Amino acid sequence: MKEFLEVFRTKWKFLWKTFFFYCYIPSLVCFCFVELCSRKSVVDLFLFLIREPLVFFYNVLIIAATASVCLLFKRRIFVLSVVLLLWTAIGVTDFVLLSFRTTPFTAVDLALIKDALAIANRYLSWIGVVLIILGVFAVLILCVLLFRKAKKMDSVGYKIGIPFCGLLILLCL
Repeated sequence: MKEFLEVFRTKWKFLWKTFFFYCYIPSLVCFCFVELCSRKSVVDLFLFLIREPLVFFYNVLIIAATASVCLLFKRRIFVLSVVLLLWTAIGVTDFVLLSFRTTPFTAVDLALIKDALAIANRYLSWIGVVLIILGVFAVLILCVLLFRKAKKMDSVGYKIGIPFCGLLILLCL
């Protein structure tokens, strides 16, 4: 029993440290960036943190739960970057859409993407379209470079990682 507790303690410390540095801190930074875009002010971001700390924590936990998937891969930094990039893209898309209309970005917008592309020239100049295409291209190049250069872990702890990811996802439900 003593050996079991010692193994559990060392594995828990490793998992907590791994989760904290690979998932929670990057998710916190990502959420703060998205909220900063949404609120358009650092002061409003801090007011939101002070007035609604549970909502703030829960939103960070949602991003951290999706980012915890990186614990199941050998290329953790790459997977974490892709997940956080997707969250950032969703947040920036919501910010841009809210500047043109009053409703936020939803799944219906994804279904209407073909119609949106047909009328995009009414909202964006050709320079804006070129900048968006260049930005997407640059992000893709950075992802390829990150995949090639990112450190590859020696092993993946599936016995601990899968239950931990499942627990985080259950906490978010």
